[in-house]
Amino acid sequence: MQVCQCELDKAFTSLQGLKQRRLTGAAYHQVVASFMAALRQWQPHVLVQFEDFGNHNAFELLNKYRPQACVFNDDIQGTACITLAGVQYKQSKLLLLMLQAD
Repeated sequence: MQVCQCELDKAFTSLQGLKQRRLTGAAYHQVVASFMAALRQWQPHVLVQFEDFGNHNAFELLNKYRPQACVFNDDIQGTACITLAGVQYKQSKLLLLMLQAD
């Protein structure tokens, strides 16, 4: 499995890469577009996990790239999955308690 980790605006001294402020606006979107195009050319069926992209970019990136690639944002979709699983667990536990009472 191929893994590519890109960290921006983080103070991780153990990671290699540019130590500079995150791009914003058109420059930011151009870098993401170039990255996604190169990634799809290299591995057309790759899963891209957008991690710590921030809500202000996350929804826009998911909506833009979802028709073209398999994309996932852990901060948004992961939290929603865990929340839904917790709700379903509570409901099933309640149902089990009600059935045991009969």
